[in-house]
Amino acid sequence: MTKAIIPWDELSRIEKIKHIFDYLETTRNSQAKNLWGPEASGYNEHIHLPLTAPWEEIVEVIKSSHYSHTAYVRLTDKDFKIPNPDDLRKESESKRNLPL
Repeated sequence: MTKAIIPWDELSRIEKIKHIFDYLETTRNSQAKNLWGPEASGYNEHIHLPLTAPWEEIVEVIKSSHYSHTAYVRLTDKDFKIPNPDDLRKESESKRNLPL
């Protein structure tokens, strides 16, 4: 017995996210753009989400994947805190005076 698939337009946003991999791969790109805007894309079992995608939705996409549960996150230099040189020097000096 095959499960009847509800037409995409009749699903709520949450249902679309939970069932995105249940629909034809040929529609994945348009579905991703429908959900997350023009920066999103999809093909096969891959969904590329924009940086603005809510984490809860990203987790649901990963959980609904039929083949893998891997997420790749693109980081930039803004995602890392670069220490102030004075703070580094102070920390280094404080560690020099520690007893062995």
